[in-house]
Amino acid sequence: MEPEHAEVRSRTRAAAMELARSTDGDPDSSSPRARLLSAVVDQVAECGFESATVRAICRRAGVAQAVFVQLFPDKKACFLAACRALAEGLIAKVGAALEGAHDWREQVRTGLDAFLTYLADHPTAARACLWPTIRPLLVPA
Repeated sequence: MEPEHAEVRSRTRAAAMELARSTDGDPDSSSPRARLLSAVVDQVAECGFESATVRAICRRAGVAQAVFVQLFPDKKACFLAACRALAEGLIAKVGAALEGAHDWREQVRTGLDAFLTYLADHPTAARACLWPTIRPLLVPA
C-alpha cells in the first residue's frame, strides 16, 4: 500500500471511530467535540438544519456554548464536520470491504452491502447528512 493511501485510510478510520463514539448514546464517555457532533446530527435529523440552533445543540450535548465556539466557528461548520466524519467512515467501510473482492461483480455487491450496512448502523446521521441531498431526487417538487 502506498504511504499516502495508508495515511488517508488512517484518517478515515479515526473519523469513523469518532463518529461511532459520538453516536453511541453515552455522552459522558466521549469528548465535547464528539458530543457536539452527535448532538448536531440528532438536532438536524429532528428539526432540520435551519431550525437547529447552537443553543439547542449545546444543550443536547451537555456542552457550554463557550466550548462550542472554541471548537467550531458556527453551526454549519459543526454540521459539516459531522457529515465529513460520516462520509469518511463510510469510505473506510466500503474500502475495507472492497479489499477482498476479486472481480467487478463482487466489488459492486460487497461495496453496496458495506454502504447500506453502514447507513443502517448510523440511521440518524444518514438521515441528517444524506437525506437533504437525495430527497430532491426522490420526491417531486
